[in-house]
Amino acid sequence: MKKLLLLIAVSIVWSGSVLQAQEYEYVPLVREGVEWGYTGDLGDYRCQIKGDTIIDGTTYKKFYRYTTCGLQKNTPCYVVVRENDKKVYYREITGDDREERLIYDFSLEKGDMAILYSRSFLDYMQIDVRYVDTIQVGSTYRKKLEYPFHDVIEGIGGLKNDWLVAAFDIAPCVPDCNVWIYLSYVKNLVTGEYEYGNKGACGDTYAYDPYVKDCDFGYYNYNWGSVSGFTHYRIQGETNMNGKTYKGLYSLTGDSSASSEQTLIAFVREENKKVYFMDGEKEWPWYDFTLEKGDTWTIEAESPLSRHGEKIEVVVSNVDTITIGGKSRKRISFQGYYSWVEGLGDMESLPFHTFYGIPTCPCGDDMHYYRVNGDFVFKASTYWGLPIVDPFIDGNYIPFIKEADWTYYDAAPSGTTIFPRYHLAANVFNSEGVYMNDNVYYWLYRYEGCDFDESVSRQKLVLVREENQKVYVLDSIDGKYVDKLLYDFTLEVGDTLRMDEGSYYHRPEDGDDWNAIPGRKRCGDRMYRKNDPYGELDPYSGFEVIGIDSIVVDGQKRKAITWNNGNTWVVGLGEISEYPLAQFYMDYTTCITPPFYLLYQKVNGEYSYEVLAEHDFTPDPCVSGIVENKSSSLRIAHTSDALIVTLPGTGYRLAELTEMTGRLAWCAYLDGEAEEVTIPTAALSPGAYIVTLSNDRGEHIVQKVMIQ
Repeated sequence: MKKLLLLIAVSIVWSGSVLQAQEYEYVPLVREGVEWGYTGDLGDYRCQIKGDTIIDGTTYKKFYRYTTCGLQKNTPCYVVVRENDKKVYYREITGDDREERLIYDFSLEKGDMAILYSRSFLDYMQIDVRYVDTIQVGSTYRKKLEYPFHDVIEGIGGLKNDWLVAAFDIAPCVPDCNVWIYLSYVKNLVTGEYEYGNKGACGDTYAYDPYVKDCDFGYYNYNWGSVSGFTHYRIQGETNMNGKTYKGLYSLTGDSSASSEQTLIAFVREENKKVYFMDGEKEWPWYDFTLEKGDTWTIEAESPLSRHGEKIEVVVSNVDTITIGGKSRKRISFQGYYSWVEGLGDMESLPFHTFYGIPTCPCGDDMHYYRVNGDFVFKASTYWGLPIVDPFIDGNYIPFIKEADWTYYDAAPSGTTIFPRYHLAANVFNSEGVYMNDNVYYWLYRYEGCDFDESVSRQKLVLVREENQKVYVLDSIDGKYVDKLLYDFTLEVGDTLRMDEGSYYHRPEDGDDWNAIPGRKRCGDRMYRKNDPYGELDPYSGFEVIGIDSIVVDGQKRKAITWNNGNTWVVGLGEISEYPLAQFYMDYTTCITPPFYLLYQKVNGEYSYEVLAEHDFTPDPCVSGIVENKSSSLRIAHTSDALIVTLPGTGYRLAELTEMTGRLAWCAYLDGEAEEVTIPTAALSPGAYIVTLSNDRGEHIVQKVMIQ
């Protein structure tokens, strides 16, 4: 439910042309040699398609449903199915109603409306296609359609319903809406590989991973589209009490994991896949990984797990497996609450908070790392495509992917000075996010003018994302969309990158014109390398990191990576000595004076980086007001129905409150002598907004504010 609420809260724009441009081999749903496994209120069962039959002159495939391990010879045919032009039909073979029905249509695109038959409601239903993207299944890419509360995938079918119940609008159910069905796995019986899931019902086993072991783990708190805080825990040591051996569960605080201070929360132990914790002198059950679907788990009123001091009885709604850290782990889902994952516990709420209930807003806590012996078993690096940067484990890393503007200085050999400007639209409240291959990407633009929001000339350049301090560009290679590395801020001295590995541009093939490569700046003979007279630096053989330094940006030291071609990457800024997407297409000598460089970066209206001291050649016409924009933060008081903004001086004529999408929520003209302004908020939706103050000279003060 938490993930669903997030999807409802965040608007995603997806262009069907992206998928249409991708060439891939369609995988039909109606095919032999595949087993679909299901679990639900009807119990565990499996489905398979095998053999042909002809009815009324039309050839169908026989569809079987069975609870045995494998399809038996005496299993009766359940219904018949066929597929044509990416449309799947079924018809009953018993009873009076044997009309052919359309239940899947994989030719649909975003915004299309399908009329599909529902075996739940015994009638045709209108199904709206909300989104279309692709998902990687093994080594192939398949189209995924999202209906309201439901996804279907080519060759897989529905994820939360029976194979034959593809069209529902309220809940996955067979044969009525009080019965729930889940797809557990899709297994290729020829190769033995799983196309979906990783555990069949017959004979597949895995080694149990205990919860109580020496480990570190942490959670991030998300609230209305932003990450606001982190909590950290550790299990370690041994203590004997009452003839039993316990380990300590600690909370961690401090500036970093290495220098953390720890506070004991409880003693914990595990026995027969059941976990207990000691609260005072009494031991309480915490986790039970032996539970199966339909079991009831009871929390006593006196237990610290009970939020309101009431007895709670919850039903296990589903049991399946999930792969984390390369290991198949049992997952226990509770009706109305979050899930437990074997070896990791509750990954969707803080320890001891499983049964506090699922929040009714897109907010809460999620595990973002789990570490054993210093190695990450699990690490969630992004939240809705935006990097999760936890200083406790990541240090003072500043992500590249954020809502920001870059302005560069470029004095062309002709003597003309230009100021190329770039904007990264990376915010969960805007409509720029694109979901692809299970990742969220954001658009990097080039634009003209002083303000991206007001620019009438915008050019979408590439889609980018960031994970584990690496930035990737979504690129198309041989008809498939893949990630190409753009920046890697984990590099150290001596590390190398080849041009084809380090840029989303492809490595030139034999016979290609080197100077025709898009994005490469040309000046004079490309073979002229002042700093490399013997031609030892070959872009085919790679570029080498020759220096790691730190520079101060916005009051904090940031890692700066210097390459043997003279270029420099800076954490949070990217390339500061060239065009952001062309860092490996430079000549090895400075061929224009003054050089091309990053002039300044602006984040949330504030100038976080600037080299105006070097800006002595041609002034940027857009830098007026830069000093005023860098003034100290506004004093903003929150009341139950208003924001009270103290003006940092006189002369302000306009106050505006805008949503993160850029839509104006409120504005007022001010008396130039006013000392404060009241912004009403009672009618506004909770979330992030921007307060902007403007004076007669066109100067602005901009500050982000959260409204609850």
